Amino acid sequence: DEDIELMGWVGGSEAILRVGESMGSFYGYRRYGVITKEMQQTEKWSQKDVDNGLCSAIQIGTSKYSVHQIGRPNRSAKKEIIGKGLPDWTGDFSNTFNYKGFDITMDWQFVMGVQTMQQFYHPTYDRFGITNGLKNILYDAYDGTNPKTMEQMIRLCNSGHAGQDTTIDSSWICSGSYLRLNMLQLGYTFSSDICRNLGVHGLRVYISGNNLALMTSSKFNGFDPESSSHGDQFGQNMTFYSYPRSRTYTFGVNVTF
Repeated sequence: DEDIELMGWVGGSEAILRVGESMGSFYGYRRYGVITKEMQQTEKWSQKDVDNGLCSAIQIGTSKYSVHQIGRPNRSAKKEIIGKGLPDWTGDFSNTFNYKGFDITMDWQFVMGVQTMQQFYHPTYDRFGITNGLKNILYDAYDGTNPKTMEQMIRLCNSGHAGQDTTIDSSWICSGSYLRLNMLQLGYTFSSDICRNLGVHGLRVYISGNNLALMTSSKFNGFDPESSSHGDQFGQNMTFYSYPRSRTYTFGVNVTF
């Protein structure tokens, strides 16, 4: 019945096996926001914190946060399950429609009830602003006037703070549900009169495309929610700059002699 931590990475274990939970559940900290200057000034250690093993008795009455922690993430004290990579629902539906000589075939795929761990947040959460990163890192970064933001403070390169965020927390997790147009094909079958004039029994032309459309959560910043960067059996839906599926187009002719 003991927990088994899995998928060790730069920030420690990323997944966990726990009785009663989904296989390979995502394991990390819960992010509540950032540590603000108001929190640094008002939140003090108490006897309750001592009883919970969060501090020593000598710290009672002192600030929970140092000045240097202002602008850093405000996370849960302990790791917890923050998502799962195995979906509740997967499905596919396809159909063909015909009108006179035209035919159209489409195939849709959907996944619901799953999360994606965006591991590429490790380098893109660049708080120095000197490498490629997500735009919200700059636009929403804590600056002392936006205490409700979820984004850390931008700092100077020589400030002694790590530029990349190696701690896995709930801000890395988003909905992994999606709807994909796997295939769309449009064809036309020529009439028997035209085929007879051409000296064939049947003639059909078609054009088709694969992976033409993808609808995902607005919070997913990757290329493909179906991709995974780990070959491990417990690494589903953990993506670190994974290559997306290609989009292909095909033109064909079916001739019957």
